[in-house]
Amino acid sequence: MNWLSIEKIRKIVFALFFVRMLTAGVKAFLPFDLPHIWRQVDTLGVSLRYWLRWSAEPDVRYPLLPAVLNSMDGYAIMPMEFPLVNLMCAPFFALGPHAGRIAAMVFLFALHFGLTWLCYLSWKDKRVLGKKVEWAFLLLPVAGISSTFVTKFMPDYLAMLLVLWGVSFLWDESQSDSKNRLGERIFALLLMTLGLLVKPTSVTVLVLLLMREAPWQGRIARSMWSLPPLLVAGLYYTIGLKWIASLQDTAGLFAVQGRNPLISVIEFLLEPRDIFKLVFENMAFTAAPVVFALVCLSADRLTRVRVLWLAAALLAQTLAIAALDGSHSFIHSYYHIGSSPVVALLITTSLDGILGAKAVRSKWLLGALAALMLTLIYKNTYFELRSLSGRKAERYIWSSEVKMLKKRNPSFPWGQGYTFRASRMLAYPNLGIQFGEREGSSTAEYGFYLNSEVPGGECRVVDQSQSVSLVRCAQQR
Repeated sequence: MNWLSIEKIRKIVFALFFVRMLTAGVKAFLPFDLPHIWRQVDTLGVSLRYWLRWSAEPDVRYPLLPAVLNSMDGYAIMPMEFPLVNLMCAPFFALGPHAGRIAAMVFLFALHFGLTWLCYLSWKDKRVLGKKVEWAFLLLPVAGISSTFVTKFMPDYLAMLLVLWGVSFLWDESQSDSKNRLGERIFALLLMTLGLLVKPTSVTVLVLLLMREAPWQGRIARSMWSLPPLLVAGLYYTIGLKWIASLQDTAGLFAVQGRNPLISVIEFLLEPRDIFKLVFENMAFTAAPVVFALVCLSADRLTRVRVLWLAAALLAQTLAIAALDGSHSFIHSYYHIGSSPVVALLITTSLDGILGAKAVRSKWLLGALAALMLTLIYKNTYFELRSLSGRKAERYIWSSEVKMLKKRNPSFPWGQGYTFRASRMLAYPNLGIQFGEREGSSTAEYGFYLNSEVPGGECRVVDQSQSVSLVRCAQQR
């Protein structure tokens, strides 16, 4: 295919990477949108709660342990994933609830794209299954499950990158002195430990260690370096969470308990419709398995072997998540985000196979691959930027109306660590994020509700905006 080369495709991938980075920058200034609004709000709520505990609340308990914003009538320390993202983003709320949310999102998205670039630099000259990785991991924000969650305020993308970057330092036999090799190994252990603590489902990235160009004994020996991070993460998610749970005084909001792996896999396999959706729509791009299968039929033997190896790795990763979470992982597709590096390698391998196939056949395959990936990019961009549309504006609570309500009602206990009554229609603290306050009390005098909700007989509306009502309630004696 003289009209197209790997070099030209590489330039296109670089352009798409920077377009996605620009989209993320704009997204940080817009309201949360699908998918998983509640998960993003919950994550941001823990960050905001850290700041409120450090700066406003009179009672500070275990200041580094996570606590939720929708604290109800308790203190609400909560067992959850290791709160690295929440701790890093909490100081941004010194700017206020609205500016703090934007700054926290800009910071996390910059971290996402910056670490993706570092992974690209660390991996580009390494070989997976005999072929250089090159620019494959620049596809992480472009295709696969990771492309959906790179612009979401969630810890999953960061966890995947930390493990992926850590694995890169365990790849080659370093030619430097033993002191430098030891430093690389220690750094790899630190990165993988952080990634597994932040999100244990990132463990599936470790399948790459079995794809080094080395005898099986060497691959297994190198994989043993992942045991200390796995041990530390295991201790946190068992003993550590059990201790945090002993301090809990409100209902649990995060499911972090262990499951029977065999029962979980059986439960997963009994949902063929959801499996089809995961594999044919979510895992890479729509109909990706069909494209990969056609590449196998059209490409040379070496490409076919690499595609089958990577497909087997993808199957192993999917079953690993099934063992950890059963059918619940269909609801939360981001649990499968660790598959994204393998998907990226499948795409680049397929491109090699397409470019090496007969001219007529390769044009059809390349056109189908390009169309399907562009569809995914459009879909992600639409959900990231659709709140720019005036037609969608009524769906969101805007910061201007919150600022107006707070300004018109200075007697409300703003910024004092007070727990407000709040809407029962939202299971996540969306209004608390908007106002920068704790929420969920059933006995508080002050509260904020959606206009569509009746607050209760003992409460009266004292002010309203387009979407939100402030209420004051009679105190029980």
